[in-house]
Amino acid sequence: MEVEGELGPPGVARTKPRRRRIRSELDRLLSDEGTRNLLRAIKKTNTQKKPHQSVFRKRITKRVRVVKRVKSPSTSQEDHKLNNLIDFNSIALHTRETVGFITISFKDNPNIDDNHAISGAFNINVLQSVENAIKSYEQDANVNVIVLQSSHSKYFCNGLDLHDLLQPGKDNNSASKIVKAIKSLITTLNSSRKVLVASVTGDCVGFGVMILPLFDLVYANDKSMFKVHYNALGQSPEGIALFKNHLCGAGIGLGKITSLLYQDTPITAIEAESSGLVTETLWPGSYQEDLTMRLSRLTSSKTLSKTKSSIRTHKRNFKMSDLSAEFSAIETQWNSEEFHQRLKAFIQNENTTSIINGNNTHNINGA
Repeated sequence: MEVEGELGPPGVARTKPRRRRIRSELDRLLSDEGTRNLLRAIKKTNTQKKPHQSVFRKRITKRVRVVKRVKSPSTSQEDHKLNNLIDFNSIALHTRETVGFITISFKDNPNIDDNHAISGAFNINVLQSVENAIKSYEQDANVNVIVLQSSHSKYFCNGLDLHDLLQPGKDNNSASKIVKAIKSLITTLNSSRKVLVASVTGDCVGFGVMILPLFDLVYANDKSMFKVHYNALGQSPEGIALFKNHLCGAGIGLGKITSLLYQDTPITAIEAESSGLVTETLWPGSYQEDLTMRLSRLTSSKTLSKTKSSIRTHKRNFKMSDLSAEFSAIETQWNSEEFHQRLKAFIQNENTTSIINGNNTHNINGA
């Protein structure tokens, strides 16, 4: 049978004899003492390598865990929380190298009556969104400079949007909410550790004028005008104590600003520069190029921080309690019937002037 199997087709009858020969050869090799010693050595070597691989893996895992801890979960959660508080219909954010930009994108509010419409004015959403955007950039180690600018073709800021004060059925909470938002933004601007830059490409009115001294650098379009209407409205300027502290504390006289605040007399960008309200005026035709060149010079975060700390020493002497007393008086003024009548008359006069000048849009300069 074995002979027949050997003469049969390959892989059928010859399988068993071939396996027997292979098995006998393995048995002979394993019986040899040298082979057994070699196998023991290989086994021992493999056994010793495994702990080293395990330790290596543990080290890698440990390093990965350390890297994960570098990104603080609390910081990312805080950024996420601040982003949720920003109304991206009111502002837009973007960064370029170490500069963070906050662009106010004014949009018409469909809930506002045309007779009370204020184009380019800061409402509560804008105030809160700008404040939270600044706080967000404060936590970003890659941002050294924060720039506030406007997308409006005519205004950097057209004062405050006080239309809620004139809406029927509104209680005193409207004035309280606006005051709270203003105080919070002013406090954030005053305490910012980053270099703050205001880019004024249009007219700056009311509240927009009052916050300019809180910025470290103010660049203005040569064609921009600066004006307020506090005398006409019968109200105190918002943040006047801090305004005066920053200008006079820095050794800058008020100059033309006195006529601006006392008599509501508009001043030009050149006059604002000579009074210390504006750092530098730029020519409209090359404004963006000149601004970009000046921003590119602000590079070293440590140097900028120390320079700002040295220059802004006067703000340490300011008492925030003075600001609270000031806004308490403003809130009382806003809730008075006399102020409401003045505000209505002012809006009506501005609308009439706008129509006479051929401008049918309700461009109202707010407080």
